[in-house]
Amino acid sequence: MKKMLSLILCLVMVMGAFVGCSKLTSGGATIEVYLTEAIYDLDPARAYDDASLMKIIPLLFEGATKINAKGKVEKALMESYETYIDPITDKLTLEITLAESWWSDGKAVQSADFAFAWKRILDPSASYGAAALLYDVENAYAAKNGDISIDKVGISSPSTDIVKIVFQHNDVDVDQFLATLASPALVPVRSNKAVNTDHWAKQPFSLLTNGPFMVRTLDYQEGFVFERNPNYRYDPELADSDEAPAVDTYVTPYRISFKFAQGLDLAAMLANNEIYFIGELPMENRAAYLANAETVSTYNTMSLEFNLNNALFANANVRRALSLAVDREYIAKQVLLMGEAATGLVPTAVKYGSTKKSFRDKSGALIATTPNVPEAQSLLQQAGVNGGSFTLAVRNRAEDVAVANYLASAWGALGFTVTVKAVDPVEIEDPQSNYFADTFTEMHENGEFDVVLFDYSALGTNASSMLAPFATGYSGNGVNMDDPAFPLLPHESGYVSDAYTAIINRAYATGDADARDAIMIEAEKQLMADMPIVPLVFLEDAYIVHKDLDNVVVNPFGTVFFTATELTTWEPPAEVKPVETTPAEDAAGEETPAE
Repeated sequence: MKKMLSLILCLVMVMGAFVGCSKLTSGGATIEVYLTEAIYDLDPARAYDDASLMKIIPLLFEGATKINAKGKVEKALMESYETYIDPITDKLTLEITLAESWWSDGKAVQSADFAFAWKRILDPSASYGAAALLYDVENAYAAKNGDISIDKVGISSPSTDIVKIVFQHNDVDVDQFLATLASPALVPVRSNKAVNTDHWAKQPFSLLTNGPFMVRTLDYQEGFVFERNPNYRYDPELADSDEAPAVDTYVTPYRISFKFAQGLDLAAMLANNEIYFIGELPMENRAAYLANAETVSTYNTMSLEFNLNNALFANANVRRALSLAVDREYIAKQVLLMGEAATGLVPTAVKYGSTKKSFRDKSGALIATTPNVPEAQSLLQQAGVNGGSFTLAVRNRAEDVAVANYLASAWGALGFTVTVKAVDPVEIEDPQSNYFADTFTEMHENGEFDVVLFDYSALGTNASSMLAPFATGYSGNGVNMDDPAFPLLPHESGYVSDAYTAIINRAYATGDADARDAIMIEAEKQLMADMPIVPLVFLEDAYIVHKDLDNVVVNPFGTVFFTATELTTWEPPAEVKPVETTPAEDAAGEETPAE
């Protein structure tokens, strides 16, 4: 018995050692959720054409600031900041001091990680739609367009915990810029993972994170499992010491398990405690359960984009005619069963300048929400077009296909033959870990489409983040490195307008948020007249929270923050204790020596 007791005590000591080693990861509930349909690339800088990605990125990555549920900016990794006019350069300068935090591999988050991530977006040889978010920074526009070295951009890391930003203009609204830094596209990225590969954010072994969660598994067909980042806000050197904070000080749940599989009976799963949160109501569940869901307006507009290199769409009257044939009210209320019929490109959740007013209210209704077929026919007649054939590409998910089928029918009434192409990702075999190529995004970015239906996401909190990319030099596509003349690459739609670019240039000539948005009103009107993009629906998120789940926060980007979420029925497992015995029991348990 003494040997048995000794083994038990040894086991307890070993378990204690393991608890010490995993002190910051174990402990806490595993929360099963249905948040989105499957996504295939977790690169923060590529979040512009799929609203689902916005729900995920801030769980894995944390930037300098964040946007709360009310749309207000809050500190995230930014501990403090100061602004001043540099006495030597006479330039407005911002210095952000970072709070201590660590990557999921235990290395400290440094200012250089921010500088790398932002300059990566500004690389003239790369295509990132978030580039214009940084154009208030000195030389950012020039560097992105190949006119100056990236080393001349006003972003630096004078010490490991300070990010220094020098602005192009001294009237930049710093508060607005800090709100821009809350963009999921502007989080830090580790340079040793994101260099020389386009799939670093698709495989768990290369996806280092600095946010509240890290990746445990990436199953692109069944779901993801995110686990508490053991180093988030923790000094790894204190992890096993008496000074270590409680395991759930910064992140309450242990794991978030995301379900992806099609055809799930989510309502039954919710009732049976198999899932605790539904963040996106599938089409088949909306009619029955939307009344019980909470809704929030987002920074996303479901939109159509034309390829202007296709001769059929070269005439703006054709594009306007196709827009006029669309019943946006029908799409929102009868097809999607949620959302608001779009009256412009910028959704209602986006604010105007530094005010609390909606940009949409200031800009007004620029497009009709109900169809006008006679006017559409008249515009086609003026353009000399009486029909034609083209393909409408969509992600292969129920709501997008349903909207596309409606559009094909509406345009068919005008004499067009429309083929709906539902695009699936393609699995790529890799010796280390298979991943999926997001075929839809690649097709979209490369301009390999006739018409495309997608979620146009505001990467920032202001109207310019949606409007600027259509201007030459603002698309984020950089320059054509294969052409000796290094011409600027236009927006993926092929839209090029000197008049529109002049408006955007004028807007960026000032850093004043209100003055810029006043000019952005002009820009949106011009864009809706030229119509390379057709807004359909201002998207909403509808979510259902289980009665046993507390502290779920959703912001206008669509991000669902589970950091402080509690599963009220969860209880920690009972402690393992050694079995206590009396001396008599010990003696009785002694083995008899062999004779």
